[in-house]
Amino acid sequence: MKGVVLSDPDGIDNQAKPTVEGAVRYAADQLSHRRSPAAIVSELRAAGVSLQSANEIVDLSIQHLRDTTRGTTSGRNAKQRLLLRALLWLAVFCCGAGLSLAGYLSASQNPGGGSYIMFGGAMVIGAWNLVRSLVNYANYCREWK
Repeated sequence: MKGVVLSDPDGIDNQAKPTVEGAVRYAADQLSHRRSPAAIVSELRAAGVSLQSANEIVDLSIQHLRDTTRGTTSGRNAKQRLLLRALLWLAVFCCGAGLSLAGYLSASQNPGGGSYIMFGGAMVIGAWNLVRSLVNYANYCREWK
């Protein structure tokens, strides 16, 4: 793909014209920054690229991203970060539940009864974010199969 010009040469310096390789790299960079494929196609179209070529460039960019992240250190690191985040929220949930249980057991041991603090916020936030983290992990794994 190197050196292939997107539009026909018309006497203008070809170095100033974008190549397919450059367009694919640009589109891959934009995709990695969470831009939608449709927005990238529109931007390429505004730069004078045909609709078919713009779609092919975006498809090549998606394939390039999949090839470069599958099984590589960056792909493994992303999976590890997602799992680490899930474990962090599991720890928040367990700390809230453990502290609440410890307080309840302490209050119930008191012959005259007692009061205890319920760490419900930590449990709810921990559980909610744990589920979100696991869903993000599942989506990541499914997206890059």
